[in-house]
Amino acid sequence: MQMFKRIADIFNSHVNSALDKLEDPAKMINLMITELEETQSKARSSMAARKAEQVSLEREKAELEKSLLRWDDRAKLAITNGREDLAREALIEKNNAKARIKRIEELETNLQTILASQSSQLTQIADKLKEVKDKQQILVQRARSAKEKKQVAET
Repeated sequence: MQMFKRIADIFNSHVNSALDKLEDPAKMINLMITELEETQSKARSSMAARKAEQVSLEREKAELEKSLLRWDDRAKLAITNGREDLAREALIEKNNAKARIKRIEELETNLQTILASQSSQLTQIADKLKEVKDKQQILVQRARSAKEKKQVAET
């Protein structure tokens, strides 16, 4: 049993060593940059969709507020004309509009919380992307310097 474990450890160490030799830091940084840019793009599109939802909710709320005023006017008109049945229906519709406005306001509050969260996440992604690009520049400069040192040493 111990012998198999040792063989497995030796094999794993050789595989890890080979992978370390194959791993190119510049390529890994480029991969990280690509992944961060994709994530940033997805986050931006998601945020744009949420903002579009917010605009849609605001429009719907404005329409419901206008509807609320119309139903109120209709209820008053029905009372002045002596039509209590129509006034009751108008008040019921007015209450329905109020309830829908309340639901929309709750949705808007939730949406604003989500947008704030997404905005902070987008800022974090942008900061991380800048950090990785800076590291890439440092790596490129180090590689160039090492290449120049090698050429000087060979000369």
